[in-house]
Amino acid sequence: MFQIFLTALCFVLVLLPVSSDNSPYVDFMRGIVEDLNKRKADSFNAALDKDAFLEKVFHGLPSDNEKIQEFRTEIQKGLDQAGDTLISSMNDAAVLKYIRMKPGEEKRALVRVHMGDQGLTFIEFILGEDAEHKIRILDWYNYSIGQNYSYSLRQFIPLVVPGERSIMLKLFLLKSISDKDVRKLTSFFQAFGNKNYDLAIFTYNTLPDNLKENRLLLLVRLKIASVLDDQEVYQNTLADINQYHGEDPRLCLMLIDHFYYKEAYDQALAALKSLDQYTGGDATIDDLMASVYFVQNNYEKAMEFADKAIQREPGLEDPYWTLLECQVHSGKYQEAIEQILIIEKKFKYRMDPKELAKLPGYEKFSASVWFTTWSNKLTS
Repeated sequence: MFQIFLTALCFVLVLLPVSSDNSPYVDFMRGIVEDLNKRKADSFNAALDKDAFLEKVFHGLPSDNEKIQEFRTEIQKGLDQAGDTLISSMNDAAVLKYIRMKPGEEKRALVRVHMGDQGLTFIEFILGEDAEHKIRILDWYNYSIGQNYSYSLRQFIPLVVPGERSIMLKLFLLKSISDKDVRKLTSFFQAFGNKNYDLAIFTYNTLPDNLKENRLLLLVRLKIASVLDDQEVYQNTLADINQYHGEDPRLCLMLIDHFYYKEAYDQALAALKSLDQYTGGDATIDDLMASVYFVQNNYEKAMEFADKAIQREPGLEDPYWTLLECQVHSGKYQEAIEQILIIEKKFKYRMDPKELAKLPGYEKFSASVWFTTWSNKLTS
């Protein structure tokens, strides 16, 4: 059962001034982020309010069910190393950055996780105070998986207590469910738990529409498609998530792959704009928008957003390369050489003209007088 907890955690992984009331939360979260970047988990583990977290996992479920209580005990043991497991789920290149406290009654700290070539995600850490007025982590929402971590653990409860109608109603927010559909849901989760993923997908397809559209079930289906490396099921699942739950801007990073796959670039831009507004803005979102405009051959717009990203966060490397790509493909060769020199100086690179000339779309650029002059200076 403890392995279920570890597996779940591995799956997880309006710009306003911060008010003085938020200052302790800002300091707290910056400290957590600093330690996570050093791959130190102690402060995260100590800050996690396990009782509050477990209450969210088991909210509304019977407290006198022996199997549920056993599962709760196993999760509680796993939470002692939650920070360690969170760190192990990140790649070596992952860099976390505290962004801001989100406005609202609930204290939510927005943190960016940049994972190098593997992309990025945002995590909202839900914060509160315990009885001693110490700031604690209550839960966290990972944009790349589209749910709170507590919510992701609830998906394993049908494996613990299979076939329990009252629990199914609570988990999936249903007013009623037939005996037949209880059996189907039980079969689906048992197949998922036994890693019989083909059977799980087959069973999912027999569910009624109201269950097929359920967010938790769609996210489980997406995980299965990813494990199976089934591109058709994966893209169809993303299409369904977009259709039934796409109004949530936090799902943008999950859906962006689908928009690219479908060449639905206007939808990608609309989703990124919604995400930008929801988060309060970030340089990585500006750079993603620049990339979408680049794919549309709208180089002027792409350069506008790449430059915006650079101005917002000068130390972020990606938009410098995005800007260079736009300059090369739009024929701005003098600016491209100047950009190469900026990248070399700022990020300590040494460009190889021969390797650069091999890049797709660089043929005309490498034949230009600007490129030749720059290349000759390196070899003289």
